[in-house]
Amino acid sequence: MQKWIDWAKPMGDLKQQLAGFLFYFSTLLLYFAATKVIGVLATAVPLLKPLYTALHYFFGFCQFLYVIPLLKAAKVLEMRRFSIGMLMGVNLVVLFNLALFYFLYMPA
Repeated sequence: MQKWIDWAKPMGDLKQQLAGFLFYFSTLLLYFAATKVIGVLATAVPLLKPLYTALHYFFGFCQFLYVIPLLKAAKVLEMRRFSIGMLMGVNLVVLFNLALFYFLYMPA
């Protein structure tokens, strides 16, 4: 994670914000890929089923395991725009989940 911060440090404000946004979504995709792989493995190895369930249902908690330390590191280096970019990604995911819940699950 520190390499991403070091990479984005000399950038301008807008590029730094975009770097934080892209970092958040790239790690989000890695999280989903790991969850999918563990889900496929859980069908063959029943011992992995609890891990898959935990990753699937505790998504919000799991993402804070990597978002909060990165935000703290960016704050120490005074990279406010990088933090804003990451928080924009978090907000988009939350709004997407709320829209899914309201339009897809509530009517059913």
